[in-house]
Amino acid sequence: MDSRCAIDGSHNKMMTQNGTKDIRDCTLECAKSGGSFVLYDPDTKTVYQLDDQQKPEKFAGQRVRISGTYDESSKTMHVQSIQTAE
Repeated sequence: MDSRCAIDGSHNKMMTQNGTKDIRDCTLECAKSGGSFVLYDPDTKTVYQLDDQQKPEKFAGQRVRISGTYDESSKTMHVQSIQTAE
């Protein structure tokens, strides 16, 4: 997910504003226009900032599993790997 849509926990509002047709396009458009790629946990409604903004790009709009370490003080996930979630 992107940081702009994570605020609402949904892509619906931004898809309407941006005129994007799916969540992949919405995520990429928001990231391109000042947002950032984040990991969003819909169960807890928690947003995790990602230190690497290049690895997540090819997974835009997909459910993923990220491996790495979490820095509590900066609230940032240090990404080691990303894979699609099954």
